[in-house]
Amino acid sequence: MKNYVKMFLAGIFLATAFPFTMVLLLNGRQGIHKEKQLDPVDYQVLQQMLTEDLSWMSDDTLKLLAVLYRTEAFCVGESSAIEQLSLSELYGEPYGRIYQAIESTSGMAVTIDGEYRELPFHKLSVGHTRDGKLLGDSYDYVLSVECREDKEASDYVQICTLSMEEILRALGMDYTKMADKDIAGKDDADSADRQAKQQKITLDDFEFQRDSEGYVESVSLGDQTWTGEALRSLLHFPSSCFWMKADGTTKTDKAGAVGNTDNRITITIKGVGHGFGISLYTADRRIREGTPWQDIFSCFYKNAQCITIP
Repeated sequence: MKNYVKMFLAGIFLATAFPFTMVLLLNGRQGIHKEKQLDPVDYQVLQQMLTEDLSWMSDDTLKLLAVLYRTEAFCVGESSAIEQLSLSELYGEPYGRIYQAIESTSGMAVTIDGEYRELPFHKLSVGHTRDGKLLGDSYDYVLSVECREDKEASDYVQICTLSMEEILRALGMDYTKMADKDIAGKDDADSADRQAKQQKITLDDFEFQRDSEGYVESVSLGDQTWTGEALRSLLHFPSSCFWMKADGTTKTDKAGAVGNTDNRITITIKGVGHGFGISLYTADRRIREGTPWQDIFSCFYKNAQCITIP
């Protein structure tokens, strides 16, 4: 009798497990976890999000970011042709969380006064986001918002050092040629003055223009000018809110003469990103503390409404 019961239970188990086992053998993981086919816009959002390290975000913050990227695609009005990815190609926790965020917000976007508008966002402000009017009057819906939470982030302040030579090379300026010219651009062919000219290229020759939050709006050196964001990109800074300071140490040559320093510049950088619109770090903190993620948009954009497109 006992053997009969064991055989009966074994038969039920095999009958139940056999289809599952065959699917696994024939189709692999994708046969078990069948992906929903995303539309082209959502696959574009997926590709954008997969290029970033979003492991620090909560699931709801991922949803907020997915809606921001989808709104951006709707605002542009076109989507590029993207190969549709399968779960078996990108299997893992980061992919799964991002995929779920996109799938669960499918069709959702943000409008400003009923229209799709550009929604700038960044990772981390300097404690206050920037007024959109700095981008032009058409961005007056981008609000300046206090983000005290950002000052508690581990990467709120970053410090690095560069030489004046490294800075000038990054700006596309030949350091040795700069040494043969004064800042007004006059040629100085006397090689005896080269070292003196090199020593004259200091931070005092740069002119910085900043906004009320401390972000660099423009930098001038002689007859050349860069925007703060352009300079940030050339120097690979995380933010255009930075300060430069010469380290002030001196060195002595073999003859005992005190010369210039190695021209080492200490750069202090605050925040990550351009500082306009949603600070994703503050958004994540507020969401974790109980704020519905859909309510974050109206905190940073005037007259913003999160909608679902039928």
